[in-house]
Amino acid sequence: MHAAITAALGFLVAVRWFDLMFDVQVLAHRAEPQVPDNVVDSISTYYRRVTTDASPMGRLVALVMALTRVVPNAVRLGARLDPPSARSNLARGILRDHVVFLALIVAVLVVQLAAG
Repeated sequence: MHAAITAALGFLVAVRWFDLMFDVQVLAHRAEPQVPDNVVDSISTYYRRVTTDASPMGRLVALVMALTRVVPNAVRLGARLDPPSARSNLARGILRDHVVFLALIVAVLVVQLAAG
């Protein structure tokens, strides 16, 4: 069981890493009131691809992750229906949530490995 949990946590770290490769684009604009449209568009394209266009795997990812805030926000960002300021806030919020989740996952992984 220990190996399965460790492997699952490693998988979650990898998935967060992929997401963060796009999310970190926000960091260069953290002092600005709004993230530039081209940056948000890049992030939006990624989230549309992995949440909406990747059917049925996108649904499977959403089910596995079961993050009631991040997945709906990623779908909303990918839909590009909100005004630029709202999309900017969504991109910043997703980055923040992913960093927190990554830290929590790594902490649990460290505990798993130390207990192993």
